Amino acid sequence: MQKLTSKKITSENGFSLIEIIVVLMVISILSAVTLPGFISGIKKNRFQEMKALLNQYAAECLEKYRLMETINNELPDSFQGDEKIKHTGYKFSDNANCTELFAEPISNDDTLFFNFGFYIGPQTGTLLTYGEPSPSNQDALDLCYSWAGNNCNNPSKINDFNASENNEEAKKICIENFLTNRNNGIDGEFVTWDDDSDTCSKDIFIVDGYIYESEEDFDEMNTNLSCLNWLNNKKEIEFTGSEEFSDCGPNTLYFFEGDEVGSEVDMDYAILQKELKICETSIENNRKNNYSGLFFFQEGNAPKDCEKVWICEKVIYKTEDEFNNSSCGSS
Repeated sequence: MQKLTSKKITSENGFSLIEIIVVLMVISILSAVTLPGFISGIKKNRFQEMKALLNQYAAECLEKYRLMETINNELPDSFQGDEKIKHTGYKFSDNANCTELFAEPISNDDTLFFNFGFYIGPQTGTLLTYGEPSPSNQDALDLCYSWAGNNCNNPSKINDFNASENNEEAKKICIENFLTNRNNGIDGEFVTWDDDSDTCSKDIFIVDGYIYESEEDFDEMNTNLSCLNWLNNKKEIEFTGSEEFSDCGPNTLYFFEGDEVGSEVDMDYAILQKELKICETSIENNRKNNYSGLFFFQEGNAPKDCEKVWICEKVIYKTEDEFNNSSCGSS
């Protein structure tokens, strides 16, 4: 009879239950350790994508400001709304524009995501980045710091930003009002912006479009302009004579045909020269017109050096003897 041999049963054809359980436990442990980090990494990448987009929008808005464009209620040129960012888990806040553009989480359940964005002052062009991460989530705090630095969860920065904008707007209005008065030709005392106190309180004076910072300069210029206007009036009416005007000083002023000539002697000389020229012109006209005989200018009231003359055949004689020796005198 053939002897039967025993056959050893092994697990070469599969895993035992214990082995399977061990493998599943290892996978669970690895998943518990690595999966949250993997998911967190994805979320951080989405934040970085959103941050890059906000940086682009901020640059476009600042360019609008530099080009003197109004940024109130204006959007960046490449802005496409929520459609472009919904895969990041973010959406844009209501009324987004270049002066205030923020992204906010679509869901509030995840503390890694938070509101963040930027402000741009329409008066100063100042850029302020800001974020509101959860104080209890260090990863969120780190992400915010990479965007806004110490501005994160710091409302005093917003207060300072708004104060600067309000101050710049007040400065703009103050200076515009002052320049309007100047451009309209209004003279007098006004106020303009005082950079030392940052208030609209600096006394300033305008005279004929010129700006003076002291009342003494203002009064002096007013006096000078009054004198100048008086002198211009004398010139317009071609005044000849002497007069005094307190705004032009204590001295008597002498004029010839509107021009101030300096002294009475100069005025008298100018008057004489004019009368002499008139006399000479009258004699010349008579000579050209073939006047013959003795000629008295203004019936003998001739100025000095324009005495009576004799004219014969367009020749002028200074003495009667010369005239008598001419063809006219012998006839």
